Amino acid sequence: MLQTGEAPEAASERLGLLQLSDEALLEALVERVVAAHPAQVAHYLAGKSTVLGWLVGQVMAASAGRANPQKAREVLLTHLERLRSTS
Repeated sequence: MLQTGEAPEAASERLGLLQLSDEALLEALVERVVAAHPAQVAHYLAGKSTVLGWLVGQVMAASAGRANPQKAREVLLTHLERLRSTS
């Protein structure tokens, strides 16, 4: 940064050091994880709440560890509750 004059935030983004907190991006990751793991989603919807942590882990893996875990959990829960209400 000192040599290039690059702003710290720009350097952090370029290096992939910033957490993903954008709801639209997280929703896309959640949709991908839910589509890829229908059995685990069905277990959660059937009342096995321990699967939630595993699903959050899958969202984290899909984001290469860059997703904000709390925000990812919130978006995932919202998505799962939407699925529950439509089924």
